[in-house]
Amino acid sequence: MTFNLGRRWRQIRVYAVPLILVLIVAALLVADGLRSRAIQRSKYEVPADHSAPRMLEFMREMDGSVQTEGLVESSNALSVFKAIRQAYEYLENDSQSLTEAERREAEFCHLKFWGGSLINGSLPATEDELRSYLAANRSFIASAPNFGVRESRVSSEAVLLLAEILGKLAEAKSFGHWLLGQLAQRSEFSTDSARITARKVESVMNRLEMIDTILQLQSFTVDDKQFDIQSLRGKVVLLEFWGVHCAPCIADIPALKRIHSTYKDRGFEIVGIAVHAASARIKNFASQHQLPWVQLCDDKTAGEECNQRIADRFGIEAIPTTILMDQSGKVVALGVRPLVGDPKRDLESWLQDLLTK
Repeated sequence: MTFNLGRRWRQIRVYAVPLILVLIVAALLVADGLRSRAIQRSKYEVPADHSAPRMLEFMREMDGSVQTEGLVESSNALSVFKAIRQAYEYLENDSQSLTEAERREAEFCHLKFWGGSLINGSLPATEDELRSYLAANRSFIASAPNFGVRESRVSSEAVLLLAEILGKLAEAKSFGHWLLGQLAQRSEFSTDSARITARKVESVMNRLEMIDTILQLQSFTVDDKQFDIQSLRGKVVLLEFWGVHCAPCIADIPALKRIHSTYKDRGFEIVGIAVHAASARIKNFASQHQLPWVQLCDDKTAGEECNQRIADRFGIEAIPTTILMDQSGKVVALGVRPLVGDPKRDLESWLQDLLTK
């Protein structure tokens, strides 16, 4: 009996000791995770002192202006923005204690995080939210004593958000025309930043004006063959501006391949226009991912990167960006992509309509 009890205890100990150790380690990891999260949350909790100078200091801390790195990560971007928005609201109530330069710094910080949150999708772009953001953006530009890097940043982000991310072309045109008017009419806006911004916005506006026009494009493929978009007349064509390091572009590949395979025999084709990559890198990527459509490469002598001239011509400020043409070569839509909830921007919805006509 004693022998059996001793053996049984040894058997229990063999299994129990490791289990206890695992439970202890798991408990320590959970505790450490909770502590880390609590510390992280405390970093972007608005201080109890709501005075404008303290709120400005807090916004600088969030932005990384007074430390090595900012606190924004993909997992907490919305929380940080909400903290900045709350701090900005407190600051506005006590703005008389700040200089004009400090007030504009706070306004810029708020707008920058606001636009960034809308662009990366952490903040839903509802009609009310977007209307408020654009009104604040216009106010910031209209009240600027000159047009510098900050003004360029927030105005360019607004155009990017409207034209590239949300596909709100009418709103993008309205804001773009207003901004170009400000840049042209105000003598204090005669700066390098203003000129650079005007060129970018004009390029985007030119692309927005392409709807219902026949697109012309001559270039070369990554295999050094001449390419003319007219060779694809009679087909519905998607020009896809993308990049080998662009996560959303890569995420679209399986859906694009499926759609291409489904509709190519019915008259659909894709033309890939990769930016910020050399010809060899594009060829390798296309081969590895088995992309069956043609890839262009222009401007090989410009730092050995392809397609910058084409991107500049069409005002491409972000990727992925697309241009959809019907069988006659006429541009019918901008910014259409696979797997989007909005039928006005869904590629397959467009193809089902165009290929049945």
